[in-house]
Amino acid sequence: MDPSAKNEFGVPLQQVQYSFSDRDRQTANLVAQGNSQSADAMEVTLDESTLVLRPPGAVMHESSTCRMEDDPATSATNRHGQIHGVQGLYVADNSVLPTLTAAGGKNDRTVEYGRKEKAILFYYYNSRGV
Repeated sequence: MDPSAKNEFGVPLQQVQYSFSDRDRQTANLVAQGNSQSADAMEVTLDESTLVLRPPGAVMHESSTCRMEDDPATSATNRHGQIHGVQGLYVADNSVLPTLTAAGGKNDRTVEYGRKEKAILFYYYNSRGV
C-alpha cells in the first residue's frame, strides 16, 4: 500500500503487482479447453473470446461485502447466511465469503457455499411443509 495515495474516503489505495508464469498460462489453456469441451457436450454455443487470460489486474471479483456472524448489531447475516430478522431470506454469493485466495479457488468456494445454502434452504422449506 502507498499511504499517500488514498480514495475519497481516506482509505489507502491497494497496489497489486504480479505477472503470469508459464504454468499459469498452461492452466488457463487447460481451463479454456475444458470449457469448450463442456459447451460442446451440452450443445451450447460458447463465446470463444471469453476464453482468454486477461492482463493482470483486469479482473475483479467482489467479495466479503456482506458481514456474516451471529451478532445482528455487527453483521447482516448469521453463520448460515440468513439475513438477521428476515425469516427465509438468505445471501448465497461471494459477498458472504470472508476472504478469497490470491489466485484461483473462488469458483470452488462459491460452489461449495452454494451447496451449503441449498442444503439449508431444503431443510428450512421441508421442515415447514413448503
